Amino acid sequence: MLQLGIYAALQVPAGALVDRFGPRRTLTAAGLLTGTAQVLFGLTHHYPVAVAARIVLGCGDALTFVSVLRVALISVDRQRYPTLVALTQLIGLAGNLVATLPLLVALRTAGWEATFCGLAIATGTAAVAVHIGLRDAPISTRPPRMGLARAAMLAWQRPEARLGYWLHVSCVAMPTTFLLLWGYPYLTRGAGMGEAAAGSVLFAGVLLSGALPLVSGWWYRTRPAARAPTVMGVAGAMTAMWGLVVALGARAPIPLLVAPAFIVTMVGLPACAAAFAIVRDSIDAAVVSTATGIVNVGGYLAAVVDLVVAGLVLQLLGGENPAAFRVALVAMVLVQVVALIRAGVWSRRTRLRERASRTSAGLPR
Repeated sequence: MLQLGIYAALQVPAGALVDRFGPRRTLTAAGLLTGTAQVLFGLTHHYPVAVAARIVLGCGDALTFVSVLRVALISVDRQRYPTLVALTQLIGLAGNLVATLPLLVALRTAGWEATFCGLAIATGTAAVAVHIGLRDAPISTRPPRMGLARAAMLAWQRPEARLGYWLHVSCVAMPTTFLLLWGYPYLTRGAGMGEAAAGSVLFAGVLLSGALPLVSGWWYRTRPAARAPTVMGVAGAMTAMWGLVVALGARAPIPLLVAPAFIVTMVGLPACAAAFAIVRDSIDAAVVSTATGIVNVGGYLAAVVDLVVAGLVLQLLGGENPAAFRVALVAMVLVQVVALIRAGVWSRRTRLRERASRTSAGLPR
């Protein structure tokens, strides 16, 4: 929770740092911070130091994704950008899955300290490789530097940044909440599934979210006008299905409703590439990474709210009570409804702004 909170809180400053110093320096710093955190976490025997290590790890984590998206922005044209964003998400998800078994084996054979020190060495090596091998945009093409507050203000004033923010909330918050903590407990305790069935549903959702990024990238590349409607359609389906689960309560047919609802929720993760593509196509280069950070903070900040509220509800009502999980779901669904309403508002304002720009330029609306 602490690492996720730090990640969300630092997205806007991270974006501003990428705009100011370029992805080469920020990715190098991210690798060094992450490696340092892994050493601290592996060697300490004191809880406060372990917490501090998670804070440092969250700082390194916050710098990474925004920096990679900046590399994508200066490396490919706008048509291929959504595909590269989706591919980045796919590689990240695959890395999480692939790393689990080797980490487990290393912990059992080499021990805690050797495993995390080995991770730190690997991360530090990657940071050095990035510093040596990655090239920023030519100096002549770099945008002018500006302070964090001004960059954030300029980015937030654009309706496309606010649209991207709410789209990200609508499609990322709930799947992140389920994947990080509450998915398995809800399926087993709240929905009454067996452990094997719940594991199968989780695995199917992860596989689906891993298989869809390239398809979503192609869709967003070939149909730019469909980006916001597609995300809102996915988020709307997610919200409607979980709203139905809440409304039916104990009468919800588990195999026919809860499992499909969970799997549809996982589609939200690859759908969020549209939010970054909208920002990339519409925001000035001087603040585009700051705007990307604003977008990225949306879903994870909302996920922190979902996680905390669900935990408080379950603590008050009893974590073994299926009704408590339904009450916790109500809070998540309400977050989804607010995000969809705000996304709809900013989608309309963005369209009106585009029409006004085309009219003033003498182009057909």
